[in-house]
Amino acid sequence: MAASSRKALARYLLQCHFRSLPPSNGLHRCVQSTLPLSTRITSTPSREIPFCGLQQCRNYAASQASAKKESKPSIEYMAEEPEDDVYMLKHYPPRVMSTDEALQKLRRKLAGSLEPNPNLDRTVNMNIALDMKLQKKKKVDPFQNLVLLPHRFKEDSKVLCFAKRPEDIQTAKDSGADIVGGTELFEDILNGLITFDHCVATPDIMADLQPLKKELRRRYPKSKRQSVSKNIPSMLNLHKRGQLYKCLKETVDVPIGKLSQSNEHIEENIKTIITAVVEHKPQKYWPFIKSVAISAHQLPAYKITFEHWLPEIEEEETEFEVFQLPW
Repeated sequence: MAASSRKALARYLLQCHFRSLPPSNGLHRCVQSTLPLSTRITSTPSREIPFCGLQQCRNYAASQASAKKESKPSIEYMAEEPEDDVYMLKHYPPRVMSTDEALQKLRRKLAGSLEPNPNLDRTVNMNIALDMKLQKKKKVDPFQNLVLLPHRFKEDSKVLCFAKRPEDIQTAKDSGADIVGGTELFEDILNGLITFDHCVATPDIMADLQPLKKELRRRYPKSKRQSVSKNIPSMLNLHKRGQLYKCLKETVDVPIGKLSQSNEHIEENIKTIITAVVEHKPQKYWPFIKSVAISAHQLPAYKITFEHWLPEIEEEETEFEVFQLPW
């Protein structure tokens, strides 16, 4: 296309664009003043100007862009499993294996690594991909909680307990709280002289903890996080020995054990985490879990089967009313 034809086409499209703007728009007058005299347009009500099709083109482009996002090209794999030891991952589908097989592969990868200490124990992490959709456009809110694992693999957390009554303070000390006190601890906490992992409190002292809300942030005691309760021994046991799991961007990443532990212990920990996670979505909107994978530090991740750990769906019993006919 010649240069003159391109300039003429650009000038025509520019005029169509400004004709579609309302005449009272300040931007319309400002841009018009910067144009050459040959390309300026007189202010005319927009209802008297014929439609130039600009909005229609934009809608068409937007619909085409959304259609491209929705229609993803299907991947055609070469085979279900590779026959050689060296292959390209994109040509074969990701294989879902049992937990025993995945743990064996992780241990072999660790033993064959080029580290000074190949027998170094590593933490096994579990990644859970979730389907957060509910009815219509609603989604499950991000969540976090603590759960007691049947087989522990880490040290106890450092817990601070706020209490007011002398008997509650003594109960907290006997239950294993690392730091126990009341309002006298505020100055040391605000100055950063006291460090701790979790913070719990009794209900009668919650009104006095407002000055610490900005400093504690997510560690601020809340009944929803099971950090405010009258049952001090149970609350301290959960926060000292419990495992924290968080849902961030539709995934849950949580440690579940060590490679030195037995497969049975790791599987029981996985079952406990999955049972706790699925409770955050009503059963009528299941399935909640898309996939589960386990990995370790600087080791590959392997997808595992998880369906046998899901709790059974409770069937709702519908009651029917019996009406007696008049005849």
